Order: sequence, then C-alpha cells, then structure tokens
Amino acid sequence: MNPQKRVYPQINTNGHRLKCGIQIRGKLVFPSLFLFLPLCLCAFSVAGGSIIPSDTSTETYRLKVENALYGRIEISTDGGKMYRTIGRVTEPATETQTEKGTNERGTVWKSGKDGLTFLVSPGKAVKLVPQRESKGSKKGKGKRLPGLSSVEPSAIRTNLSSGTGIFGEWVPSTGTPVTLLGTRGQTEAFYDLYKPRTGDVFSFRVSLANEKGEVTSGEKIAEKVTKLEETYNAGAIVRAKSNKRRIISGVLTLRATLPANEPDPIQFVTFLVDGNEVSTSNAAPFAHEWNTKATSDGEHIVEVKAFNKDYRLLTQTRILLVVQNGKG
Repeated sequence: MNPQKRVYPQINTNGHRLKCGIQIRGKLVFPSLFLFLPLCLCAFSVAGGSIIPSDTSTETYRLKVENALYGRIEISTDGGKMYRTIGRVTEPATETQTEKGTNERGTVWKSGKDGLTFLVSPGKAVKLVPQRESKGSKKGKGKRLPGLSSVEPSAIRTNLSSGTGIFGEWVPSTGTPVTLLGTRGQTEAFYDLYKPRTGDVFSFRVSLANEKGEVTSGEKIAEKVTKLEETYNAGAIVRAKSNKRRIISGVLTLRATLPANEPDPIQFVTFLVDGNEVSTSNAAPFAHEWNTKATSDGEHIVEVKAFNKDYRLLTQTRILLVVQNGKG
C-alpha cells in the first residue's frame, strides 16, 4: 500500500512553530476528514499547596479527570490502585467562575445530572459537565455537536451523557472532597488564585450512601465500573466513524518539522503514546515509528512535545487516534 500522508499547517505560538505531519504506512481502515492539530504554549511549573492524606475508609470510588483535550475520565474502586477509563474530556476548562456565598475550596459545591460545580479557591469554581445533546434527540442518545467551542471557559466538557454514571446514580454529592493530583500521583490542595491549566488532573473522593445512610464500599460497584469501561472501549470504532476520526492499523510515522532560527531554538522532541514516552530525539529528522500492533484496539492519545536546551517545554500537540488491528 502506498503511504498516505497528511501535512498539517504551521502555527505561530509566541515565536515557536511546530509543523507536524503524520504518515501512515500501514492500513488506513477508515478514511477521515482532515485533522487539525492545535498547539499550546506551556511551561513546567509546580503547583503549590500541601500534601493531603489519603484515607479511603469512607470512600466508594475515586474519580480522576484530566483537564486536557481528550483527557481521560477514570474511576477507581480500590483507592486509586487501578483506574478504569469511562470517558474523555472534549473541552478543557481555562478559567474559573465566580460563586457567591462561600469561602471554601476543594469541595463539590453543586451537584446534579447536568454537572458538578467544585470550588477551587474562595469564591471561585470550575464545572464538570456532560456532553451537549443534539436538538430533537432522545435523552442520553444525542451526539456531541461538533466544531463548537465551549461557551463556558470554566467548564470541563465531557463525552458522557447526563443522567447516567457520574452524572446519574454515582453523582458526587455536595461536600465531596476535590484535590489536584501531582505528576507522581500525590494529592495537592488548591492554591490561592488557582486557575485551571492544560494537563491539570482533578481527583474526587466520592462516598455513596445506601438507604440507611451507610457508605457503599467500592467492591459493590466494581463490577459495574468494569462493565462501564468495557462498554466505552467497545464503542471506540462507532465514535470514531461518527466524529470522522482516523482509524488506523500498521505503522504510524510521527514527524515534527521544526523551522530554524527560532528565538529560543527547539533542541529536543519527545513522542508519547497514552502519556508514556516512547521516543526522544535531539537531531533531525524528528520522527518516531509507532507500530499499532504493539497496542490494544481502541482509543490512544499520541503527543508530540518540543523543548529548548534547558528542557523547558515550548510547545506541544496531541491527537486522538483509534486503532483497529484486526486479526493476524
């Protein structure tokens, strides 16, 4: 099969430009529309705040939400030892919203089938909301409206339906503790004047009570959570076709074309699959061949990050690809 190549437009980001092309030498299972790779300028920083003890004695499940495009939405029923993916973020939050009448932080303030509002600093909050529903669709059966930017910069929009799962019977109640998760998985308190950043991870420690007011153990919902993940994974191909997303099989060549004479030259490029670094290059050609046969079928996040000589992150891009290896 002849290689099929997609070259993406060059974007200026504060003087740094990262032009990415993706060449597929394997099987393109489902041809899709042109994919645009957005870039953002970031820098490594360490969130302030104190480390919070992790007590799971009154916890039913732990919800983890990555505030990034295609960020994972995960549930753990064993205190964070194992997480299961139940959905993804479609629009990350970039700002906070004002909430009057409270000086609290790190707690769910409002809760319901249409979303959560959680406090991140005195009088400031972020929302976690379900997907938009198409007009005229049945409840819970609508498709996410494509091409629409969030009208709420303080909202983390997901691809989950309202009235089910974390927006249904498992909805975190008001007062549920919320923290940030550090790069090593440690919990961190929200600091003063906090604003959500790309890549921030929020952790909700959720307690569900039965009719007697007793806390439901994670073991009692573990099987349902497993089935929820299986259902989500099984729908990857259907979602990809519906959203005109690329379905791939074979060898995917990731290539970053970096222009010369930058004000702060790019020295290193790393390639990541599902958050795991698979290759680092400090010389042209900045490329990595990813064999999908080494991964499972389903959704995978592929990222390209560029750094300067001090290993400071200058720019990055990520895409969601769906693998369908088939037999053999």
